[in-house]
Amino acid sequence: MFEEAVEVCRAGLAVHPTYLSARVTLGRALVELQRYDDAKQELEQVLQSAPENLAAIRGLADVLHRQGDLIPALAQYRAALVIARHDPDLEQTIADLEREVDPKPPAHAVEGLTFEQAAREFLA
Repeated sequence: MFEEAVEVCRAGLAVHPTYLSARVTLGRALVELQRYDDAKQELEQVLQSAPENLAAIRGLADVLHRQGDLIPALAQYRAALVIARHDPDLEQTIADLEREVDPKPPAHAVEGLTFEQAAREFLA
């Protein structure tokens, strides 16, 4: 029913263009329809008027993430976490995205020994 949600939101916004909740709902419906550029435009418009609108921040983060813009998505998720402190879903999303953006070297590289080197040391 996302297409219907888009139609209803657009009709309502034609009459009440400053109704931010409708614009966020429109943005989220557009995300689900994979119309990311349109969704991004709607959510950014909300954030111009209400920069701390958590739903718009998370929606924009989701758009950026789905588009593969990982660093800007991570910044948006972090901004959302400032508002929604200790949100376990956000914390997990951020941790996953951080690993994707800046993967840590394997433990053996940090330790300085490869598995083979450690095996030789152990056997010696």
